[in-house]
Amino acid sequence: MVHFVIKLCHLFKVLECIGPQLTLLDLSGCGSVSQLTEKGLGVVSEHCHNLEALFLSLLSTVNGTGLLPLLQDPSRAVKLKKMSISIREVSA
Repeated sequence: MVHFVIKLCHLFKVLECIGPQLTLLDLSGCGSVSQLTEKGLGVVSEHCHNLEALFLSLLSTVNGTGLLPLLQDPSRAVKLKKMSISIREVSA
């Protein structure tokens, strides 16, 4: 596993390019450091169709609604085998 720091604008471009191939994504701490927004979570939902593990802890600037398309799609949600989310609240 490789860990690196990436600017939010670059993260969007990376996810657009390789999101469909990702099986693990860890954005823990991005909410307080780089101001990860609901738009950022929406990019994850839009481009990361094969995630098996998703880690989003210490996100203080989001409420999780950007992930709803991922979690509400049964064909994608069933692929998630590990998920850790620590945010304020998830709105429906």
